[in-house]
Amino acid sequence: MADPLAIYKQQQEAMRAKAGEGVSDLSSLQKDSKDKVKMRRPSKLDNLMNDSPPMSPATQKRRESKEARDSLKGDDVLGMLGIQKTDDILEFERKKQEAMMTAVNKFAHLLMRKKSPAELSQTKWKAIAKLFQAEKLTLDYWMKVERGEINDGSGEDGKKNAWTNVKFELCEDGIEANIRAQFEPQYNEFSKVSSLLGDKACVATRINAADAYVACAYFDGCITVFDIEEMTVFNTQDMGCLKQFPSGDWRMTEQDDDTIAVMNLRWCPAPNDVFMAATATGGIIAMWQVSQRVQELAACVKDADDAFYGLDWTMDCSKIVVGGAAKKVKVFDPHDGMTCLISEFELDPLATTMSGHVNRISSIKASPREATFVASAAMDQSVQLWDLRMAQNCGCMTGALVDGDALDFDSSGRYILTAGANHEGPRIDIWDIRNCGKVYESRDSFQGSTPTCVGFSKGTASKYIHVAGTTAHVAGVYRAPAMAGSTPTGQILSDVALPKIAHITGIDMSFRCLGCAHRSNTVAYGNNDGMVTVVDYVIP
Repeated sequence: MADPLAIYKQQQEAMRAKAGEGVSDLSSLQKDSKDKVKMRRPSKLDNLMNDSPPMSPATQKRRESKEARDSLKGDDVLGMLGIQKTDDILEFERKKQEAMMTAVNKFAHLLMRKKSPAELSQTKWKAIAKLFQAEKLTLDYWMKVERGEINDGSGEDGKKNAWTNVKFELCEDGIEANIRAQFEPQYNEFSKVSSLLGDKACVATRINAADAYVACAYFDGCITVFDIEEMTVFNTQDMGCLKQFPSGDWRMTEQDDDTIAVMNLRWCPAPNDVFMAATATGGIIAMWQVSQRVQELAACVKDADDAFYGLDWTMDCSKIVVGGAAKKVKVFDPHDGMTCLISEFELDPLATTMSGHVNRISSIKASPREATFVASAAMDQSVQLWDLRMAQNCGCMTGALVDGDALDFDSSGRYILTAGANHEGPRIDIWDIRNCGKVYESRDSFQGSTPTCVGFSKGTASKYIHVAGTTAHVAGVYRAPAMAGSTPTGQILSDVALPKIAHITGIDMSFRCLGCAHRSNTVAYGNNDGMVTVVDYVIP
């Protein structure tokens, strides 16, 4: 082995010999000498210095524990606690890691994917695009329309509107009729969109006590509240997404049952008009709170043995009254989890007229003056009166034709309005509840159509009658007969046809419902295509 001292002397002599050749050569010689020193073999002294006594078991355990702690992840709780992981836990962690990576990759893909114009729009097409991507939108019907196999009745702008060719016939001087707003059917985020005709038919339009919102119920299970002044969508719920859990609680879910159809809808009277109740197929009764601060389900109940078509609140907001396929009027308490207060009314076996219904109940209406008094109309051509306080039947008006939700009280609570049609033609009738007698009958006021909805104008006096129907697809406004508080019981109100104020024709779809405003002569009409049209009438 070369002696380090000899190497050093050789370096010194080389440096003297090259003294005049420059600093760069000297640097290179120093570098070469260092490389040679690094390449030398370790001496015995070096080996002795590198040898160290072995670690004690305690020291080795501490170092291993420290290295294990440093290698652990921050969320590995079991490892920090020193708990040995089983194969199941390791498999779960592996799947969790894979799921996280899949989610990250999917999110990155969405960020990179270019969005379509429908997704970027701020109109209803944004919701339609979302439903299409979720495979909830069926296009069979639309494709047939595009191929010309089906005529969907679209106007020049391609938008289906039953009111495209509407004509207002104004029968008195000074009368005006203006379309304030039109609202198309809406969908919940999780709604299944059907392409079948009639699935989006509007079955109820109700204007709240402040005349600010109109709530619309559709046959496909959706309920939409529109802001009349702003002409915007305020809230949409889908009753098909309601599910009852094993605990008995009802909640909104992301799964839509497209077999659920809404049958009726009513706002709670003032001052609690932030609540509304709705009935759906399967015996479902749901109550919603709809306000600027809260839009949520308040209560829900299901009677699997019934299907409710008629619905109303009592005038003191304390009860919800329904009736339907079981031919019985039932009363529920909205303040106590929708518990059933009355499921069976006492009938009068000695009554000279019909006591109770023998066919499906189609409409329910509560008295605007008595909190314990309601009326029901059925397909048995009768209107029954019910006393909620005594839970018994208290009267019957036979011969009343009611097709659909065509039943209403006047503002005094003394008279009942019905509309319908039979083999003799359409007719509008008014009944006195004090003696259950008919005080007005008009068979020539609404010729050429079948009434499906009727109602008195609201306010302190029921001055006008609004009616609409199918067959000829027409609607009309008429002056109601004088119904003063001093009118004797059972006195005939008039024997002439109702004076016509306005007449609506040219509609391509039948009328299914109408709702009258409380502070003005405004009416919201619902058509079979789902279009809701708000019309302002100016009547001097």
